[in-house]
Amino acid sequence: WLAELGAGGDAAGPAESPLRRIDLQVDKLLGLGRELDDVHLDFSHEPQAWSGRVESDLITGRVSLPHDWRSAGTPLAMKLERLRLDPGPEPEPGGAPGDAAGTDPRSLPAVDLSSEQLLWQDVPLGRLQLHARRDADGLLVDKLELAGAGLTLTGHGAWKRGPAGQFTRISLSAKAEDVPGVLERLGFQSGMKNASGRVNADLTWPGDPRRFSLASVRGSLKGKLKDGRILGVEPGVGRALGLVSLGALQRRLTLDFSDLVKKGLSFDRIEGSFSLDEGNAYTEDLVIEGPSANIAITGRTGLVARDYDQTVTVLPKTSNTLPLAGAIAGGPVVGAAVLVAQQLLGGQVDKITGYEYAVTGSWDEPRMERVDKGVMRPLSGLIEGSKKVIKGGIGLVTGSGAKRDSGDEKEPPAIPPDPHAPSSIDSLLGR
Repeated sequence: WLAELGAGGDAAGPAESPLRRIDLQVDKLLGLGRELDDVHLDFSHEPQAWSGRVESDLITGRVSLPHDWRSAGTPLAMKLERLRLDPGPEPEPGGAPGDAAGTDPRSLPAVDLSSEQLLWQDVPLGRLQLHARRDADGLLVDKLELAGAGLTLTGHGAWKRGPAGQFTRISLSAKAEDVPGVLERLGFQSGMKNASGRVNADLTWPGDPRRFSLASVRGSLKGKLKDGRILGVEPGVGRALGLVSLGALQRRLTLDFSDLVKKGLSFDRIEGSFSLDEGNAYTEDLVIEGPSANIAITGRTGLVARDYDQTVTVLPKTSNTLPLAGAIAGGPVVGAAVLVAQQLLGGQVDKITGYEYAVTGSWDEPRMERVDKGVMRPLSGLIEGSKKVIKGGIGLVTGSGAKRDSGDEKEPPAIPPDPHAPSSIDSLLGR
C-alpha cells in the first residue's frame, strides 16, 4: 500500500500518485503487526509527505510519512496526543521468539515520535519522546525519554534482525520519588511504603520489543531504594528481588525482632545488582540496611519457577543495647563486661552476632535452615575475661584484693551469685 500511495520511493522528490486525499473510517485495521480498533484516517498528499491525522483506540494525533523515507532515511514524524501500549503476545510453547512472524525491523522507517501522554494499557505514565534511525539490520533508538506520574526514564536501544532472528536490546535508567506508587499504578504488588529509588538496566531478548518475557531476557539490573518500609513480600516485585517472607525470617531468628517486623521492615537503604539469565536472577551483593538490622542476600531467585536458592545473613545491630541489657539482666559487672568487650571489638560486635540461613523452596513456602549459629561463644569468652578484669579492679578499689598486714583481718564475704542472672551472653540473648 505504500507503493500505491507513492511513499518510500527511491526518488528524492515528490512521488507521483493518483491519490490526493484519504478519509477512511474502519472498524479494524492491521498495521505494524498490531490490530487497531475503530480507526479514522484523514491524510493528504503533500509535496514531501503524506500528512494527516489518525484516531484509534491505541493512537491519536498527527502523522507525516515522507515520500523518501526509504531512500533518504527521512523519519516518520508522529506528534501524538495519546499513545497506548499493551503487552505483546505470549511466545508459542517451544517456539523461537526471535524468528516469530511479524514486522521486519529492516522494513520500517526512521521515527521521530512525541506523545503528550503515554499509557501502559490504561495507566498514564507521562510524556514520551523517541528518536530511532535506520541501519542495515533494523532500527537504532538514539533517544528514549519518559517523564511524568512520579517517574523519570531515559534510555537507548535497538530492534534488529540478525543471523539468529530478531532481537531487542535496551539500556534504561529510571528514578522515582515514590517507587511503591509507580509499581502499584502499573499493576504490581510492591508491598512497600514511602521508598524512593533508581534502577539501571541493560537487557536483551529475542523477538520484537513487545515479546519481552522473563524466560528469555538476559542482562543486568542495578538498583537502590531509600528510606522506606517493607510491609509484606507477597508474590511480585519483592519476591522477584529475593526478599523472602519476613514472618518466616522472624520465626527463625534467635533475637527478638518483634519490634522490627510487626509493622514491616523499615530500611534506610536497599541496594544490589542482578544478572538475568534463562528465567533466573542472580545476586552477590543485595543488602538491606535498617535501623535494627542489616540483611545480606546472595544466590538465585527463580523468576519463572518462582523459587529460591539463596544465603541470607542477618546482622542485628546489637552493639548499642548490649551493655544496658547486660546490666539489667546480670548486674553491673556483666553490663560493664559487655561494655569492655564492645570497646575492645569496636564495630565488629555487630558482625560477630550475625546469623546465616540457607533459603530454598517456593516463593509461597520458602524453607529456611540455620547454616551458621553465629560467633557468640568467642564473644562470651571475651566477656568472661572482661568480667575477671573488672572484678579484680573492683577488689583493688575496695581493698579486697590488697595484701593484709594483720592475719586477724578476714576477707569480706563473697557476693552470692544472682540465681536469675544469665551465665553467658548466649543466655542473655535467649539462645
